[in-house]
Amino acid sequence: ARDVALMMQTEVGEVLEPAAPGRGGSSTMPHKRNPALSATILGAAGLAPQLLATIAAGGAGEHERFAGGWQSEWLALPELARLTGGVMARLAELLEGLDVKPERMRANLDATGGLLMAEAAQMALAPALGRLVAHDRIEAACRKAVGEGRGLLDVLAEDGEITALAPRAPRRTPRSRRLSRRGGGLRGSCAGAVERGLRLSPRRCPCRSRAARSSAPCPWCCAAGPRPRSRASAA
Repeated sequence: ARDVALMMQTEVGEVLEPAAPGRGGSSTMPHKRNPALSATILGAAGLAPQLLATIAAGGAGEHERFAGGWQSEWLALPELARLTGGVMARLAELLEGLDVKPERMRANLDATGGLLMAEAAQMALAPALGRLVAHDRIEAACRKAVGEGRGLLDVLAEDGEITALAPRAPRRTPRSRRLSRRGGGLRGSCAGAVERGLRLSPRRCPCRSRAARSSAPCPWCCAAGPRPRSRASAA
């Protein structure tokens, strides 16, 4: 919820909460679209630590928990459960209708002019130049790119030694991918995390929504083959 609220800021603009009449607007600024669901989730989550502290304090075991401790749990535990249920309901609504703006994400990635790829370039060159030397060379290139308002890849392309080493640089390393202008290869373990999430929640798999359009196997959860199309999905 906090990520969504931050990503909804105008200067970031990478996602939007699902819209609904009378929710997230402003009484004086009609154009506003506030993170109402995220604010509700965060507000409820902010109460949890105090409730947990009450439950922990009630665990004192004098004379088999004599008086006061377990009675305080009667108030704290139901409230914690109520808040948890409310958060889960709002979170499900938030994720179901989340409006993702990939073009804005791409623009934010490109805003640095390739500086985001500096670590990948350093790691790719480290086997040939040594890690410290590669770091210093890439750092100098980054400073030049910023000072001249140019892209990092353009600056690196002017370095004959780096361009000579680039074809021999490892295509894949544990922490980085081959130097790329657009940075699309630096996904790390994201694909694996998405796959695990979809396997845990098969009813949320994208193949469900596209079953009516295609019988091709989903790359995430239908690796064994195409899923049979039911009469309902065909309709």
